[in-house]
Amino acid sequence: MNNSKLLGLLAAMFITLSIFSSCTKDDIDETKTTETETTTFDCPSLSLNIGDTCTNASGNFNIVDTNCDCPDYATYDCPSLNANIGDACTTSSGANGVVDANCDCEENGSSVDCPGWGLNIGDDCIVYDLVYDSTAMTYDSININGVLDINCDCL
Repeated sequence: MNNSKLLGLLAAMFITLSIFSSCTKDDIDETKTTETETTTFDCPSLSLNIGDTCTNASGNFNIVDTNCDCPDYATYDCPSLNANIGDACTTSSGANGVVDANCDCEENGSSVDCPGWGLNIGDDCIVYDLVYDSTAMTYDSININGVLDINCDCL
């Protein structure tokens, strides 16, 4: 009986070795997996998030709003006039003028160093700017105080 056990053991070993040695590299599935990182955006159509800087249809920079739009509206120093400080305007009397720092249309020919501002070099000035508050998802107007330099820039 010992011989039959020995023959059975040898047969089992032979079958096992045959199975493992019959596989070649071509028989092995070498599927490679790679991890891909997926970025999720608030606004997938723009590939941007709300509050990100975007370029609108007019080619101007703006901020992605809560509707996932990049609004195409201009921001002005003087929204009530749809104008910026220093822009040409027409006074209430019909004369040509320039929008001053107070968002008033001042008639041309004034005797100030910086007619666009209606002020002189060294005078205090205020620059108005819009800042996007991403927490409240609103625009806030801020005033930046400065002094007019020799180039009539408010610094």
